[in-house]
Amino acid sequence: MFIYNVTTHVEPTIESQWLAWMNEEHVPQMIQTGKFKKAIIFKVITENDLGGVSYATQYHCSIEPHLKVIRKRMPIDSKNTHLTNLVNAFYRLERNWNK
Repeated sequence: MFIYNVTTHVEPTIESQWLAWMNEEHVPQMIQTGKFKKAIIFKVITENDLGGVSYATQYHCSIEPHLKVIRKRMPIDSKNTHLTNLVNAFYRLERNWNK
């Protein structure tokens, strides 16, 4: 099992919009690619106040080459989503894990 982990720091002003977009659009689209078996979104709890909220999204797949294909296609296309106004209010950190 391989996990593609994306940690995202979200500004509080867009947190609910970002979560809605992730749950209603982005995660379902990622699952529909057929590359991932499931995805889980976790809220990251930290002692450091970074002025926002962090979430870790884990995309689970069983074949490593799927990660390479997805990573090439992952950049957010703000022209095709309602994230145009939100795109500067969060940032991502990507990691791959072999379980």
